Amino acid sequence: MGLTRVFQGKPLSNQTPEAELRPFSLRRALGEFRAFIELRWALATHRTDWLLRRRFNRWAKWGRGEAMEQHHVQIAETIWERMELRPKDRILELGCGEGWACRLMAHRAGPECSVAGLDISDEMVRRAQEKSRAYPNVSYHCGSAHQLPGPENHFTKVVSIEAFYYFERQEQVLRELLRVMEPGGQLYLLMCLYQEDPKGKDWFEDIGMPVHNRSIAEYEEMLRRTGWVGVRSEVFEFRTDPYAKQGGHDRPLLVTARKAC
Repeated sequence: MGLTRVFQGKPLSNQTPEAELRPFSLRRALGEFRAFIELRWALATHRTDWLLRRRFNRWAKWGRGEAMEQHHVQIAETIWERMELRPKDRILELGCGEGWACRLMAHRAGPECSVAGLDISDEMVRRAQEKSRAYPNVSYHCGSAHQLPGPENHFTKVVSIEAFYYFERQEQVLRELLRVMEPGGQLYLLMCLYQEDPKGKDWFEDIGMPVHNRSIAEYEEMLRRTGWVGVRSEVFEFRTDPYAKQGGHDRPLLVTARKAC
């Protein structure tokens, strides 16, 4: 399954005067053209990490890091209910954003645990560090998921919330995670983009970046192929009104696996 490209765009109000529409439409068209060129260059040169850093830095400045926390905090309960956090845990969060989940895990596990957050966006990492000054057992690193910092067999748990589908070389990421995980360590991948829960055009336009859209079976097979064992998947229903319009985070998929002992 290749990376899917989408553009970011917003509908224009019918009440906008035509004179005001023209410069806005031109700016949007130029922005979309620039985004298209950036994407083609990043894919051609295998530098999607550069593109992700550029886009997520913009998102951080626009305040979308806080919006991500608001959207993800409820669905992340599916992980916290299963993690069995321990005081001696060494935890890695992949795609940590502004660090809200790192702080939550550090609080729940206690001061003896250590939590490391990794994100491709240096602006997200800077904001995470500022917000985590009260947590001496939490650290943040700016870098690529394809080349993880840290020694082999180190982390007891790895968490990734709504980030894994952005990674261009997902099998390489899974092998890196396996390398830094201690034997018996547990992996938790939470995502709301997968084939069994199709997303509308508006969702992809809002993301505005290349993403993988795989099936549950594809994810399970990829994990087994890269050396993980005990692979399990579960879909959760968060929509309380069955007749309401489905939102982008209503049916999260949690895929778990562990490193063999």
